[in-house]
Amino acid sequence: MHPVFLDGQWGTTDDMKVSVLDRGYLFGDGVYEVYRLYGRAPFTRELHLARLDRSLRGLDLFLLYSKDEFRRILDQIESRSPEDAYVYIHVTRGVAPRRHSFPETIKPSLMVMAVQLGPFAPALHRNGIGLRSQVDDRWSHCAIKSLNLLANCQAMTAANREGCFEALLVGHDGLVNESAASSFFAVVDGVVRTAPLSRNILAGVTRTIILELCADASLRVEEQAVTLGQALAAPEAFITNSVFEILPVAAIDGRAIGDGRPGQVTRRLMGYYAEKVARETGGRAVVTAALD
Repeated sequence: MHPVFLDGQWGTTDDMKVSVLDRGYLFGDGVYEVYRLYGRAPFTRELHLARLDRSLRGLDLFLLYSKDEFRRILDQIESRSPEDAYVYIHVTRGVAPRRHSFPETIKPSLMVMAVQLGPFAPALHRNGIGLRSQVDDRWSHCAIKSLNLLANCQAMTAANREGCFEALLVGHDGLVNESAASSFFAVVDGVVRTAPLSRNILAGVTRTIILELCADASLRVEEQAVTLGQALAAPEAFITNSVFEILPVAAIDGRAIGDGRPGQVTRRLMGYYAEKVARETGGRAVVTAALD
């Protein structure tokens, strides 16, 4: 049971209801955003809200609330949240008769909830995780953080069924794009590389932070996609998102990456990330457990 704000009402996931005619339910017509809380303190919230705004504009959507009203809603959900949680923001075009074209007049729906995080197994960050590669067959607007995640869900399910933590999505040209729910990085010839945004990938907020941390630490970094072969031959790789932060990749398609353990560059970035979380929120990043 999580605290929820839905269209002006406060409650929990047990008592909130949405209409069967909501276009988010019928068509996946909406967008979402997720940001992390550490001890109820938000981390990089404004970066996430900027991406939410881009997603809304990408689908010709809007919020019924002013920026100040919206931030007050977020402040309240954060104050009601569990100690270790993430905030999930969900915007749909709203309730309308079931027709494919966008209604000319409609009231968008806003739902915000705080979701408690379960404990992370320290072994994931200490030992790394496995990825399963597959062809990226998603739609052509992945830069929009839309509700249309069926292809991502299929990829993740296939990976999980083979004992892998995540899916690695590879373009038809053989270049790695990203993972189903995270950004992908590989260290190739001493350079931290990740696919550019021009390859129809999401502008991950944690991805942006990693690029900044690399620059601040004078680590060589390039927004340049790697081939699947280069990823397999890389001495180290990792994936990132706001919830699990940085996860080292130990294997792809059953083949060990490097010596199968987190590499030096990955561990350095985990340390820098933990310092940033502590500095900005006073909280303890999950990656800290792997550095103790």
